[in-house]
Amino acid sequence: RAVSPKGAQGLMQIMPDTQRELGLTEPFDPERNIAAGTRYLRDMLDKFQTEVMALAAYNAGPGAVAKHGGVPPFDETKDYVLKVVDRYFYLRLRYPEEGIGVIHQKLAAGDDSPRTGKEKP
Repeated sequence: RAVSPKGAQGLMQIMPDTQRELGLTEPFDPERNIAAGTRYLRDMLDKFQTEVMALAAYNAGPGAVAKHGGVPPFDETKDYVLKVVDRYFYLRLRYPEEGIGVIHQKLAAGDDSPRTGKEKP
């Protein structure tokens, strides 16, 4: 039942206008919200061709990214993009050989402690 101060709803924080575009009629149904949010992110990747621009468009809207020719100068959007990219690189360093499915399983099991460099392979 998450709702942002700006009105984005559900786990993937999808705005009502975007929900309508995606055909999402039950924004608080976790499965449907995640399916719509990932479909929207895929659409943004297809439109903007880079992960950074797609993340910015997911957060601020594709119109804002197009208008500004890149990541819009909004603190919230800049922070969002930085946080997601930072987390991605942290996980790639933490799990350099694993695929996303294995990483997800490890995180779900609580294996997210920092590496000390002394772990056994």
